[in-house]
This record gives sequence, C-alpha cells and structure tokens, in this order.
Amino acid sequence: MKSAIQYIQSVFTDVANIENANFNNIPIYLFEKFSFTNFELLGNKCILAEYKEKQELFIDTISKDLKQINRFTNRYPVFVFEGLRLKQRESLISSKIPFVVPETQIYIPYPPISLSEFEARERVETEKFKKSTQVIFAYLLLNDIDTINAHRLAEQLGYSVTTANRALNELVDKGVLLQSSNGTRKKYTIPSKKEYWEQGKQFLFNPITDSFLLLKSNVSIGDERLLKSGDTALCEYSDHFDENTNYEKHYACYTNDFHELHKHGYPKTIELSMSSFVCVESLVYNPALLSKDDKIDAVTLYAQYLDKHDERAEIALDEIMEEIING
Repeated sequence: MKSAIQYIQSVFTDVANIENANFNNIPIYLFEKFSFTNFELLGNKCILAEYKEKQELFIDTISKDLKQINRFTNRYPVFVFEGLRLKQRESLISSKIPFVVPETQIYIPYPPISLSEFEARERVETEKFKKSTQVIFAYLLLNDIDTINAHRLAEQLGYSVTTANRALNELVDKGVLLQSSNGTRKKYTIPSKKEYWEQGKQFLFNPITDSFLLLKSNVSIGDERLLKSGDTALCEYSDHFDENTNYEKHYACYTNDFHELHKHGYPKTIELSMSSFVCVESLVYNPALLSKDDKIDAVTLYAQYLDKHDERAEIALDEIMEEIING
C-alpha cells in the first residue's frame, strides 16, 4: 500500500493528497478482505483498496467489490495490485476498473464515474430478494448455519442445486454472504449474525399475495397447510400482544394450497369477519420450509409487516429478531 501511495503522489504531484481515515461505515467483511487508504485526487474523493490475500483476477468479482466499497464509503475505489500480466491489465481497462501497479502503471479513468451513476446502480442492487433467496436467507439465520454450500443447502430445503446456487450468489452480490473456494465447490459464510441480518433485511419483501375468509368451523387446527400468521402469530412471539384480545385470526399457507382452500372461502369484504371467520393468506413460498411449529417463522412474520406501518408491531418484531440474533 505504501508503495502505491508514493507512486500516485510521484505521478500526480501536488494534486494527490492522503486524507485522514474514517472507516466507520465499512462492514467487517470488507475489512477482512481489504486494506484501505483514503486519498483525494484532482478534487475527487478516492479510496485505495488492496486485497489482503492473493486473488484470482475475476472481473465480475472485482466489479462487485468496487460497488460494495463505493456503497459504504461514497468514494471512488482504486484497486492496488502488486503485479499484473498484460492481458489482466487490458481486461481491467476494458472494464474501466481503476487500478494501480506500483512503479508500473496507474489507470484511473477521468472524469471518474459519478456518485449519481453509482446511486442509479444501487437502486438496481436494492431490488428485493427473489422468493427462493428470501427462504434461504431466513433458513440460514434461523438455523444458526455459519457456513454452507449449494449442494448441502439443496438437500436440506428440497431445492435444485441450480436454485440454491443462484440464491447464494444473490446473497453474495447484495453483500450479505461471503464467498470462498473449498476445493471444487464454493463455500458461503455468514460474517456475523447481526451484520447478516442488518444487511439482508433491507431486501425482504412481503410474501403475501392474496387472502380470503374461511369459516372458523372449517379450520382444522391440525391442518399442516395452515400456519398461524400476522397478529395471531405475533401474539405467540411477543408479550406485547395478548392472544385474548379481539384480533382477527390470521393463517398463512403456500399458494398451491391456497387455491384448494379458497374453494370453501368467501371474499375478504364480508362483514362480521372477526367473529365468524379467519383470514387465510397466500404466501409465494412454502412457510413450512422455515416453520418449526404451528406458526410462521420470525423472518417471514417480520416481512409481513413491512408495509403496515404498525409502530407497536415494529418494536415487537425488532425485539424478536434481536433475541434470535443474540441467541
């Protein structure tokens, strides 16, 4: 890193200045991967990033790292490499990835990519999880799994290896999981449960797609297709809610089961639903994959309240998740 700084200052005399380090916003997993130095070049806020361990040069991986560093620092990342072959340098340049090879080459394209362009990319990055990714995100957290690979995950959830791979790669792309190689298979690791949850929860989506009313007399308590959901589940998870309060009873089921149950149901607009009916909600993924009893899991429950703006429920859900994270 020192030789890279000296080289930049020798090339850009009087216009390259080292700045005080302020890395408070950078997550631990990036610190484990890189050494950083802040600097200003021609009025632009930049950051030197050097891999702590020797890496195979994959342009897609470096591009993703570039986005993550910019996201957490709002600076223009410049990668430091101790040595690059000609073809490797050409690949970086064709992909417009800034880099420094001390005493050999500096490539920092100007005008630099503006933050507004990165913010446009960030809006794409913050798109919600795909449904299988949300299931896998919740499954790893709820089952205290620190390290996994696609084959083992596929076996545990009944997904194809391809689906598991895509979901795990999406979690890596969104900065939720760390990826490494374990022989011929990729290995995925959670940096810490707290960091994993804080980074991943922003990508959760409400899995409810539809609902209808079912007569209470038609609800079989032992029906494995129906899991307590919404306020009904929250009453069991949290002391803030009393199950004896006159809440409308909510149950959730997988979309495939929903269509069968719907044949015996009524429109949600029917009157006096609270006293005579329960609300059955359709979920885009099978809640039984994550549930360990007769109610939906805490992550799915958290996601159900994302667009309800219920402050009391939000406080209770944060406490529930904090307890899960802290074990």
